[in-house]
Amino acid sequence: MCELKACDFVECIDNKPAGRKRRTMPELGRFYTIESVRPVADGYSVRLNELAPDCRRGGTCTCGKCGWDSSRFRKIYRPSPEKIAALTALLDAPDWVDVPEAESIERDAWVMRPPLRRGAPRV
Repeated sequence: MCELKACDFVECIDNKPAGRKRRTMPELGRFYTIESVRPVADGYSVRLNELAPDCRRGGTCTCGKCGWDSSRFRKIYRPSPEKIAALTALLDAPDWVDVPEAESIERDAWVMRPPLRRGAPRV
């Protein structure tokens, strides 16, 4: 079973031609959108929206039966819109919180724990 399906975002993780030489290959590390996935022999063939493969008949594919092996791609998981909204809400929050007693706590801690000096005995 192939985990990829149409409209998934994928990253190319293998761009080396296998078998016959191909002129058109996906770029390593680039992101693509899947147009379709179909079973082929003991694997799956993937067609991309952004790139047309070479046809087995020659030239750029127009038959719709050409593509790349699905193992060449890694699915990019995208969070749901609700999760994205929650994360952007965090970005809109203020960077600091006004707590007046925080300064006195830091000052008291400094008075209670002076910095250690080399050779000074620990108390």
